[in-house]
Amino acid sequence: MYIAVVWDMASVISVIEKSCYGIQAIEKAEGLVKGKRLHGLTLTLLFTIVMAIISQSFKVGPNQQSVSTQIICGFFATAFNCLVEMVYLLSYTVLYFQCKELHGEEVELEESLEYGTIPDKEAAQRQVRV
Repeated sequence: MYIAVVWDMASVISVIEKSCYGIQAIEKAEGLVKGKRLHGLTLTLLFTIVMAIISQSFKVGPNQQSVSTQIICGFFATAFNCLVEMVYLLSYTVLYFQCKELHGEEVELEESLEYGTIPDKEAAQRQVRV
């Protein structure tokens, strides 16, 4: 389970930090998780239990119901698993920022979080003419 914690933290690091990916992200995750190892283990264990409950609740035997019912149950199981996985990765993102603060590293956020305007065709053509 410890390897799963480091691996999931490394996947979050590789998305958040532009210059850190691969083995470097795994090494950084191992260093960051040291202070919050129990929190990461609890998150992983909790979401593993939730995923097991979801998969068992939608389990349908091949002889019990029709193919269409099996497809519908499979669709809902997949949808719930995807939703739980999104919340899981979101919680690891929060854990990442908590670990960075614990180790005294500065939390870097994007400078510009504003919406930009997309030029229309006419504006693009005017810029080309000039």
